[in-house]
Parts: sequence; C-alpha cells; structure tokens
Amino acid sequence: MSQTAAGRRLRPHGAVVLVTSVVFLVGAGGCSTDGPGSSDASSVGSQRSTVTTEAGEAGAIATQMVAQSDGQVEVWNEPSDDAQSQMLSAATEASGQLTFLVLEEGDDGWLQVELPTPPPGSSGWVREGDVTLSRHRYSIEIARGAHTLTVFAGGVEALSGSVAIGPDTPPAGTHTFIKELLIPPDGTPYGVRVYGLAGWTSNEQQFGAGAGVVGIHAAAPAALGRDTLTGAIGTDAAVMARLADNIGLPLGTPVSIIE
Repeated sequence: MSQTAAGRRLRPHGAVVLVTSVVFLVGAGGCSTDGPGSSDASSVGSQRSTVTTEAGEAGAIATQMVAQSDGQVEVWNEPSDDAQSQMLSAATEASGQLTFLVLEEGDDGWLQVELPTPPPGSSGWVREGDVTLSRHRYSIEIARGAHTLTVFAGGVEALSGSVAIGPDTPPAGTHTFIKELLIPPDGTPYGVRVYGLAGWTSNEQQFGAGAGVVGIHAAAPAALGRDTLTGAIGTDAAVMARLADNIGLPLGTPVSIIE
C-alpha cells in the first residue's frame, strides 16, 4: 500500500496511462457497455457521501474523506467480520488503484464507502487499516439542462464552464465520484485526459477505440452547450487542463448530476 500526496504519479497500463493526483487542501467518458449488475458485498442506493468541516483561517471548510489502495481490499456487506464479503483488487482497475468515497465512519475502525465498481452507487464496508485515508475540499455539479459543469472548493464556486451532454452522461439524480484520471491513446476523441467516474468499468480495448469509459473528457468547442450523439460529459480542453494541472483535482471528488 502506498500513499500519494499533493502530486501525480504516472503508471503505464497497456495503451492507457493513469495520472493519480491526491491533493490535501490545495487551492482552487465516453461510451460504456456495462450495465448495472449486482454484488454480494454491495448495495445500491442514493446515499450521499459524508462531508465534514474543518476550522481554518477563513472559517469552516467542507472536506471529503477518500480511501485508497493499490493492493487488495476486502469489502463487507455489513460492518462485521461475519458478514458476506468480496475482495476487490487494484489490478482489475484500468487505473491500477482502488479509490473509495467514504460515506460514514463506523465503530471499531469500520468505514462505509461508495465503491468504484459497478453498479453505480453501490456501497460496502472496509477496514480503515486496509486503506490510506486523505481529505480534500472539492465537488463537481453537472447540470444537464443548463449544460454546465461547476467545480466547488469548500462549498465555494471555483470554476464553471459549458459542457456537451452525450448519451452516456448519467441521469439526473446520480451521485458518483471521480475514480481515475486517464491519458487516452492517440487518436481517440477524448483529448489528452479523461476523468473516469465510479460505477462503470473502464474497458481498455474499447477505450482505445473511443469508448469504454463514462466520465468527463474534452469535447470540440462546437459541441459545448448542447446534447451530442456520442460521449458522456464533454468540456473544453482548456478546462480539462486547468482541472488536472492547475487545480490538481483529486481522485474521490464527488460528482452530482442534476436536471
């Protein structure tokens, strides 16, 4: 298990490279063939992640806890060693890393987490000792009707821009999170970076063909502000660069889709 803080790590994964960025209180997809499935160690719901506040010079700042591992993590249905469980492995993720959004801190070192794996919104319980914990203050809101993406830092708007809404954009009411930052192969319509969303599997072969991931990606300027026939959440390439390079948007950033 390794911890990455305030930096990026490049890891080759066939034709896809991961950029991992976990930032502690730093200033301000394409198509998928996966459908909702089921798992013994997960439950589907619309439970929101737990946001806490930390005192600072400017007052209370909303923060989000994220759990990560680059190994294997056992996930239980309930916070009990006697409950059913499944083993998740970072090796099965295109990113090479497991990222969970912490929903609740339970007793005796248990954490309820939203899972990066399908189906969207699935959750389970993990042991705190099996993951590395960090906090950040970011969240994203995607407005389907207005075709906008808004980034909040500690509850304050930090960035806003127009987006293209493709058919693979999750429906309004979906609450998910960024589980990976991928560099797609040359020749795909996604630009140079894609933020993959939790709840869908990144298929490397399909990804190389311009499919296989649901997330936030670059789109042609003419597509912004309207619905498109392909892709998921398309935004301006300059916005993607600012998110990845200037802000250093961390994995585990909650993403809410609204009407």
